Amino acid sequence: MNPTPRGRCRAHRGSLAALGAGYRQAVRPGLDTMIITREQVRSKLRDWRDGKISTEEIFEWAGSLYPNTECEYEDREGKESNSVTNEVLAALDMVNINLNIPEDAEIFLEFLSVPLGEFESACAFLHRRLNSIEYDLRRKTLCDNPLYAPFLSTNQR
Repeated sequence: MNPTPRGRCRAHRGSLAALGAGYRQAVRPGLDTMIITREQVRSKLRDWRDGKISTEEIFEWAGSLYPNTECEYEDREGKESNSVTNEVLAALDMVNINLNIPEDAEIFLEFLSVPLGEFESACAFLHRRLNSIEYDLRRKTLCDNPLYAPFLSTNQR
């Protein structure tokens, strides 16, 4: 069984500090809301891909933002409030369960580049790319890593 990201694609504990520089804050009557942008998530993904931050750090960062009722996503669309940004944060919040590694950042970066209005086709793309990962090999490679090991049963190693 391959891991599946959670969220609307089946691809919020936050603080303003978790977003880092460049976050936008929208003010609603009586409520401050963080607006998370695709560019903020792209920046973190590039840092992860390039080895500037560890898998543990991107996992903690995503976990500080997803799920969070005080966050909104600049790319929400449609009646169901679909958001590519939300889907990526959901996946990164489960990076250990999904067995994602820095090379997977490219998949998420491509997903984030999909134009607004194409959420459903973007999700199909994401699933195809994630399903192309050699999870059996990845399980063997990650079995001794403390971040991933709790999610790998002994019969999967």
